[in-house]
Amino acid sequence: MNSLALLLDQNTERHRRTRQILFGIAPEDQLPRNGLTLTPGSGCAIAARWQAAISGDPRWRDEDLARIAREEGHARALIEAWHRDGARSLEGLEGHWALAVHEVGTQRTHLAVDALGIATLAWSVDADRILAHTRADQVARALGTGIDPQGLYDYLYCHMVPAPATVWQRVQKLRPGHLVSIGKDGVRIERWWSPHWREPERANLEELANNLRSSLETATERALGEGPAAAFLSGGLDSSSVVSMAARLRGTAVDAFSIGFAVPGYDEMEWARAAARHAGVRLHERYVTPEDVLAAIPEVSAAYDEPFGNASAVPALICARTARAAGFNRILAGDGGDEIFGGNARYAKQFVFEHWQRLPVSLRALLAPVLDNPLTRRMPVLTKAASYVSQAEVPLPDRLESYNFLHRHDPAEVFTSGFLAQVDREHPLDGMRSRWTTTDGVPVIKRMLDLDLEYTLADNDLRKVNRTCALAGIEVRYPFLDAGMMRLATGLPAAWLVRNGELRWFYRRAMQGVLAKATLAKGKHGFGLPFGLWLREHAGLRTLASEHLQALRRRAWFREDWIDFLLRQHQQGHAEYYGVMIWVMVLLEAWMQAQEAAGTTR
Repeated sequence: MNSLALLLDQNTERHRRTRQILFGIAPEDQLPRNGLTLTPGSGCAIAARWQAAISGDPRWRDEDLARIAREEGHARALIEAWHRDGARSLEGLEGHWALAVHEVGTQRTHLAVDALGIATLAWSVDADRILAHTRADQVARALGTGIDPQGLYDYLYCHMVPAPATVWQRVQKLRPGHLVSIGKDGVRIERWWSPHWREPERANLEELANNLRSSLETATERALGEGPAAAFLSGGLDSSSVVSMAARLRGTAVDAFSIGFAVPGYDEMEWARAAARHAGVRLHERYVTPEDVLAAIPEVSAAYDEPFGNASAVPALICARTARAAGFNRILAGDGGDEIFGGNARYAKQFVFEHWQRLPVSLRALLAPVLDNPLTRRMPVLTKAASYVSQAEVPLPDRLESYNFLHRHDPAEVFTSGFLAQVDREHPLDGMRSRWTTTDGVPVIKRMLDLDLEYTLADNDLRKVNRTCALAGIEVRYPFLDAGMMRLATGLPAAWLVRNGELRWFYRRAMQGVLAKATLAKGKHGFGLPFGLWLREHAGLRTLASEHLQALRRRAWFREDWIDFLLRQHQQGHAEYYGVMIWVMVLLEAWMQAQEAAGTTR
């Protein structure tokens, strides 16, 4: 994805220095008279009253604007749209994009990203300048700012840093579907798009199933473009659906790319093979080894503008590189299907707990102390009941984080007191709670989908795939995130998403005859990485982890006895569970070293 950058600064010398960092423009080059520098090239346009830039792959619903975009470029279409309708014009802009619009007369600047946050945009503003860039570390470097302890804490809690925060002091990033407007009257952030969750008055299964198949085929055709067809294939519902639709459109001229692990419980290559056979496409297989992981850690960590702890970034990078080496310039991904059709296991689990929440408060107050107390916890027959009540008493969305590492382990045991004094331990959950309140009155399943569109999809999975594909030199498109698919999914009956514990109830029935029966019956998995198990067995990984954790000791963020405890528990206890936190910490240190080498932080 091409990048976008903006600098508005009337301070001549500072503008020269900052412009060189953000744009790579030599200091001696002539400065703009109005103090504004925008991304140069075809993504930028200038008119008498406006300057605008847009990156990504936008698509205009309005035919006149689409024509202007074809003939004069998307930035020129953006100026025309803004002239007509101002910020309301964003409602007619689909696809993935980040944009900047500057109003010359009012000296007002607008920054925005697409509805689902496929594109990213970091920004910073102070009394006399505005900076924005696709990468948050570029903004931080231009500011000369440092690491924000709160951002680090959020990373250790979430394994990424959720928007609008970043790991950098004084730098924010736009949430999906958000717009920030900056002018003499201050800064205003608003949400220009949100999912329209609705319950239909009537719903016909056959009609909606036909609509789903038709919408997915249209979205896949749009995502394929004119070039040869390639797609990720894990063998799950979403990737298999994309591959099957691509095969319908292109016949056998489709190549699918899969990752495997020679580790029981992690390898899903047989599912990918079955899906490829059913669709009649060519399958390219690549097995990931511990040596691959060892080689990838420095590169993957350095590719991100913030620390990023999703371990499946490594297999995603290897798979994307395999496709690029086979000659493909674009690859399709199935991300988003679970978040709009109800496919994550926690959705079904939370319904079980919601039965308790629906009991009268007076009855819960009577039963809770009886079922959940020290005595019942010592009685095997009642242990599960006590555990159920203990979790069920926690309201959503907090309950979704019941197994979070920093709830299972007191942060005071993990971090130094000096570090904890600088952070708000509730900050990560407060962000989730704030998003949760925006869907009051919506069925619980759709409220969880709404939360996951941001936290699981935009902040995590899309960051993983976008960045690794960029690193591999290949474009990626997401058919499930097409606007037509979103309109259909948000209007499905809530009862059709998860029914009697079955995830994606409607989707599985709608795709009968398209997907193999085995695929329809399969549970969710994906490109998981057996890092915790390999860490026990592979000397090279153990050495790397030990060196990186030793380096973290010197940063005074973590208690030294905690790091010792973590390593000991990994070797003697649950390797996979403790391996997750070791990975998150190792990637943090690897990222810090990359930023220090680049001169962004010291």
